Amino acid sequence: MANLFRTYGILALVLVMIVKGISIACYSFTEMGVLTIFLMEFIITITLIYVVLIHIQKSFIIKISHAENENMKLVDESKSMIQERALEEVLPDILFRYNFKGDILQVITKNDELLLHDKEGLVGGNLVDLLPENVSKQVMDSIKRTLDSGQLSSFEYELKIKDKLMYFETRMVVYSNDEVLAIIRDISELVRERQQKDFLIYQDPLTEIFNRRYYNEAVQKYEKNAQDKFGLILIDVNGLKLINDTFGHRHGDNLLIELAGVLEFCIKDFKGFEVARIGGDEFAIICPATNNSDLQVLIELIVKHAHLKEICGIPISVSIGYSLSQNSELDIEEMFSQAEDYLLSRKLSDSQSMRHNAVEAILSTLNEKSNREKAHSLNVSRIAKNIAIAMNLSREQVNDTYTAAKLHDIGKITVEDQVLNKPSSLTEDEYESMKRHVESSYHILKTIDSYAPLADYVFSHHERWDGKGYPRGLYGVSIPLPARIICVADAYEAMRADRSYRKGTSHSNAITELSRCSGTQFDPNVVEIFIRHFKSDWYHDNAI
Repeated sequence: MANLFRTYGILALVLVMIVKGISIACYSFTEMGVLTIFLMEFIITITLIYVVLIHIQKSFIIKISHAENENMKLVDESKSMIQERALEEVLPDILFRYNFKGDILQVITKNDELLLHDKEGLVGGNLVDLLPENVSKQVMDSIKRTLDSGQLSSFEYELKIKDKLMYFETRMVVYSNDEVLAIIRDISELVRERQQKDFLIYQDPLTEIFNRRYYNEAVQKYEKNAQDKFGLILIDVNGLKLINDTFGHRHGDNLLIELAGVLEFCIKDFKGFEVARIGGDEFAIICPATNNSDLQVLIELIVKHAHLKEICGIPISVSIGYSLSQNSELDIEEMFSQAEDYLLSRKLSDSQSMRHNAVEAILSTLNEKSNREKAHSLNVSRIAKNIAIAMNLSREQVNDTYTAAKLHDIGKITVEDQVLNKPSSLTEDEYESMKRHVESSYHILKTIDSYAPLADYVFSHHERWDGKGYPRGLYGVSIPLPARIICVADAYEAMRADRSYRKGTSHSNAITELSRCSGTQFDPNVVEIFIRHFKSDWYHDNAI
């Protein structure tokens, strides 16, 4: 502005001097001439002032216009910032703007924790340099697809952010000729819920391994994409019913859970192998790309580690069958049938062996729980054997009576320790609990071929001659003879043995009590033979 006034001031001075010069030259002119010159000076001065004012006005207008433009630009920028902040507040997602080269032009998010890098470090960078290769390739493919088609495109990807695996969904639309707008949403929770739902569909709720549905779909996939050397292993639990009937289903469930853990442990070093529970006590292992040697190693591993696990003192026993395809033409049904046939042939011997071992384990556990029970069973079995011999029973009947007497209280393994070893008389509820041991004994023995005929003897040894016994209220000769013998032997031993809360009675007192209850509680014939052959104090001389 100062330069402007200086320029016009000099111009005005020059013009005034010119006019003055003309005035001096025309001094001698008439008054009219002088007046004319004065008017010329005045007009020139006014004109100069007008020109200066016009120029000043234009200058101010230009400056004001420039200022307005600057203000508008600031207003636009302010509006843009307000809009961006508003988007950050209301948008739960991340907004990216890319160009066709993959350059990041804009990032909007209120949750910087969902970004792989700081927001400032992303803008101006290229996604190829900033994202993992597999993710950046997906994004670049989507940018090209979106710009080429003009249509919305979407895809999902996973990204590890601060050591946490996150899942995102990207939806992309055209923003301009060579730019796209991408809205990225965190779907981690949704994906995990979906994965959990899928897992529950294919999960056995008890053992938490794969179920029959998963097995069926998995083998169908392998059957469609057949490959050489596909193996199938079937595993069947031995003695599950024995455990369920003897100790309760809770312990049977624990057996299945333990075995599932063993199977998962054993296959962990075999690539691609998967285990599923396909039935109540049946498991299957899918074995892709394998060979006979690997299958044999795995089977031995399973048998070994299963046997190391115990349920109620009984080692876990399994029967195993397997099948291996020899060519790419898979027939899963045929392979299953082959493996099952092999398993069943093994189970006949494995199962009986397991049950015999189970009986020994139960007796051992029972004896550990109560020394009194160990002595009681052995004494009763020896007394019963002598009675059977005195009654001139066959050798087989004597042996059956002896064995049944030895096992007659095996079901007490299910009785709680505090009841079994209680130093005083049992309450009514405790007595009812104790009475149920005969049913447990029956279930244990019934599952074992060699002991099955003895199960009924054991089941009936608390029946009474008059029909007032338990559990079935049998009477007279409807009670099996070995059970009637065991009943007398059991009662005599119980009277003679010391208890923590009382001293055992004498032989003569025990004989008197047997005689008194003959024909009501006891078979009178068995009592008569017992008294005749046990005149001396046999218990004192022979009891353990």
